[in-house]
Amino acid sequence: MTVETNVEKRRGSPNPLAFHLVATLVKLQREMLAAGPEDPIKAITKNIEKMQRILDALKTWQQHPYQRQNFYAPVVWQSGNSRLFDYGGFTSAKNPPAVLVIPSLVNKPYILDLSPENSLMRGLAAAGLRPFLLDWGEPSVAESAFDLNAYVTERAIPALNKIDAITDASIGVLGYCMGGTLAATLPLLSNKISALSTIGTPWDFSEPSENRLLLHQLGSVDNGQFLSTTIQKLSNVFGGLPFEFLQYLFAAIDPNQFAAKFLRFSQMDAMSPEAKQFVIIEDWLNDGLALTGPAADDLLVKWHIQNQIINGDWTINDTVIGAEKITVPGLFICGKTDSISPSKSALALPNRVKNATVIQPNTGHVGMIVGSKSHTDVVLPIAQFMLKHS
Repeated sequence: MTVETNVEKRRGSPNPLAFHLVATLVKLQREMLAAGPEDPIKAITKNIEKMQRILDALKTWQQHPYQRQNFYAPVVWQSGNSRLFDYGGFTSAKNPPAVLVIPSLVNKPYILDLSPENSLMRGLAAAGLRPFLLDWGEPSVAESAFDLNAYVTERAIPALNKIDAITDASIGVLGYCMGGTLAATLPLLSNKISALSTIGTPWDFSEPSENRLLLHQLGSVDNGQFLSTTIQKLSNVFGGLPFEFLQYLFAAIDPNQFAAKFLRFSQMDAMSPEAKQFVIIEDWLNDGLALTGPAADDLLVKWHIQNQIINGDWTINDTVIGAEKITVPGLFICGKTDSISPSKSALALPNRVKNATVIQPNTGHVGMIVGSKSHTDVVLPIAQFMLKHS
């Protein structure tokens, strides 16, 4: 039997590869035109060499032998395809405060436990906490009707209740990316939460900045109705919104990112720790999850286009979700160069929370989790905050 490896999965990636290559060609063409009166043969030669470096780096990544091992902790709860991992075995603290860590629904959660040397989960445990990681899992047929509210009420809250049943310590909640948006609902829906923290979490989608320009254009005429209908029809065909659809939206955020990062990769020793870090992050970016149709409609139409959160139109179990109603202490990590959750969107959450502390590291969305300074700038402050408010 043939075993599929990451090397085989990388063929034809990163998706959408054709988009990335065309965007790179357009970028190089613009650079050549902006260079002014230069020898055209010299300028063309320079661009051909740069394109060759990008393609060589792409091939190096696709054929790289590094394979990430599965570092997940023991499973203590499961419902449908969702699982709860207990990282308490990585702490030496006695009766440590518990923290429920909630990732995004779009990407797999192992970015939070990338390797033994680079792991937010293990870092929190080493600092004296008992972190639990909620893995949403690939949506099953039984979960195909789940909207974002169902993920909160049918998955996040039962996971929280399980933590409460197996530990008598206080419970903090930490969310990453849109997982933070979902996590922020829990203090309003449960009295078990002692503190809230988020990393790179969007809250206000009103500004049609570069990373949301395409979505705002799609919804500018009919308030997202055409996109909503399209999502429903795609879901009827594919059983959900394919991750490839979302990858096109991510690629549209910064069409030049592909060329820039593979040019950086081309300068690395392929077997160096730095290159291995690049490989595993790129693998993770291309290892995403499909979204159920209702959840995709909530995320792309109701959040991004209609901005229901800020407008006070998001309700779960008759509770209106509003940041101003959060009373537990909050620590919010908002990256200064985060293109997925830019400052205006991310700061809208702590700006409305009564007891809020904000940290703005000089890094981007993924760098806050796995960057060289993530442990000191993000993990330790969160751990200290959770311990203080346990």
